[in-house]
Amino acid sequence: MKGISFSDEYGLHGATVIEPDSVVVTGPEILVDSLPDVLVLNPAKKRISENLDIEVPVILGAGLVVQPSRVLVRIAAGPVVIRTIRLPLNVEKRNSNRKQSNDSIQITLRGPEEIFNSATQSGWHAGYPASGLPKGEFVIPQIFGVPQWVTILQIDSVRVK
Repeated sequence: MKGISFSDEYGLHGATVIEPDSVVVTGPEILVDSLPDVLVLNPAKKRISENLDIEVPVILGAGLVVQPSRVLVRIAAGPVVIRTIRLPLNVEKRNSNRKQSNDSIQITLRGPEEIFNSATQSGWHAGYPASGLPKGEFVIPQIFGVPQWVTILQIDSVRVK
């Protein structure tokens, strides 16, 4: 969503919700067929530091009718912190399921402070496929299980064994 930014040291505290989550567009077939599957909403520019409910018009252009013509956008926001944590590193071996190694990597994240307690982090891990990568090459592992509203700022690279 364009136009929304956060005041310093503030950010998302949960998933953004749009109600309703879809609209009906009618008009000439050639215009309707040319629309993307996902529409970008353009609310008035606003810097936020707390939860926000805002009505946003859905504007597509001449010859198209949108129902409903406005949607409600709910943004959960609040103070955020930057934390560096270690995650277990899973390496997917050829011809087997994912293997848990004793290795871990360090990542730096930005998000709500309560998200960084150990209970919340259960299921967070990093991984990469071992097959097809030459030994000695450095890779950036993928991060799994971290909520979408937590921003990953930095990920350590690992050397393929």
